Amino acid sequence: QNVSWPPGSGIDHFAPTRQKRWNSPRFISETYPIGTNEPEKERTYLVTAWLTGEAIDPEDVVLMRVLSLILSGNEGAPLQTAVAKSKLGADLIYSGSSSIGPEATFVVGLRGSEAGRMDSFTTLLDTKLEELATDGIQRSMIETAFRQATYEYLEIQPMFPLHTLFRVMGSWIYGQDPLTFLNLGNHLEKCQNRWNAEPDLFAGLI
Repeated sequence: QNVSWPPGSGIDHFAPTRQKRWNSPRFISETYPIGTNEPEKERTYLVTAWLTGEAIDPEDVVLMRVLSLILSGNEGAPLQTAVAKSKLGADLIYSGSSSIGPEATFVVGLRGSEAGRMDSFTTLLDTKLEELATDGIQRSMIETAFRQATYEYLEIQPMFPLHTLFRVMGSWIYGQDPLTFLNLGNHLEKCQNRWNAEPDLFAGLI
């Protein structure tokens, strides 16, 4: 499918096919090589992922990034502490908001585990997320996450031109305004104002 940007310009952009929706979770298992003399115990990586929204909607992106920081952005974050106490694996990896094409995802990965612990891992995550959604999230945790997000979005990082290019491409290749993600500070402020008006915003997102 092709779309035009700017609208009516006749300049076509490829719009990728969106992920087909599933009626139930799916599982896949893969292997990777290790050294001949390396132990096999607790060398498994467990990963679970959810489709969460639009990766080309700046407000969705910012809200999910802040939620990621709330849930796993530091050693005292809820998912970090839950996994540490569970002894199901060594620690979290590759966790937080991400994207597949124009659609947003939320991923939680665990290293140093065993394949037989997958059910326990998903149960742990479901239980902890349900608890947070029901009981709410401490205001101090949300404020900390917003501060972390502010540094991420506004700091001039190494390879700044390359990061800017990625932000432009994150919307442009899907036929959206290429400047969408160059104003993340403004979107972050809007999200913070929305949270101040809706204190249960992040619990609701879970």
